Formats: sequence, C-alpha cells, structure tokens
Amino acid sequence: MRRGETFPGLTADHLRVAVRDPDTSRAVAADLAAILGGTARPRSAAVAVPAGPEEIR
Repeated sequence: MRRGETFPGLTADHLRVAVRDPDTSRAVAADLAAILGGTARPRSAAVAVPAGPEEIR
C-alpha cells in the first residue's frame, strides 16, 4: 500500500494498492472491506490492522 497523493489525480484521501495475482487481489480487497466496514477482522496475514490512530500515518 502506498499513499495516494504521490500519484497524479489522487489526494491524501486515497491509497494505492498493488498485488500480483487474482487470489491475492481478492484476499486484499476482502480484508480491506472488512477493516473499513468494521464488520470483521482480516482473514489474511497480508493486511496489518493498526492498533489505534497513532499507528495510521
């Protein structure tokens, strides 16, 4: 994952994600949806969940 504002047309409200294969893409998308939706803990070890706002930078 990378900051979005470093890419033309994106702002600090965006993030960029790059994965290589379809299975990993689906797993990252599902985990990110769970994190952002607050519905579940991520299933894969590929996504680290910050413990609190101080870790989100």
